[in-house]
Amino acid sequence: MAYLAKGNKLDLLEICEEIGVEVNPSSKVAEIKKLILNSQLYVEEEVKIILDRVISDRKEQERIDREEKQEQIDREEKQHELEMKKLELSQKNQSLNDESGRRIDLGPKIQLTQITPKFDEKNDEMGLWTSSTL
Repeated sequence: MAYLAKGNKLDLLEICEEIGVEVNPSSKVAEIKKLILNSQLYVEEEVKIILDRVISDRKEQERIDREEKQEQIDREEKQHELEMKKLELSQKNQSLNDESGRRIDLGPKIQLTQITPKFDEKNDEMGLWTSSTL
């Protein structure tokens, strides 16, 4: 029974699904544990194996999600750096034109909002976003 404490509520709900126990998703963890233990299909070793697999699957999915999020942040940082380089080059070209005495031709102006990354409240974390914008 103590091994069931390793899993969170979602893990226990998945165990119930696999061993065929009907459970309300809004049930408390203690109630779910009782349903598992009192099930006719309950075999301790099988439930331990299922729980270990469910936990490892969840942790693997969390790792994959973290990696994907980090890759997205890296892509956005590279895009931001590219935009900054473009701005630097365009500014350098303008200053060269000024020094040579030729006609000054100002290129298209780029709005600051176009080159700064946007913060998505639903999908981004503030700590990661602020560190990527510094």
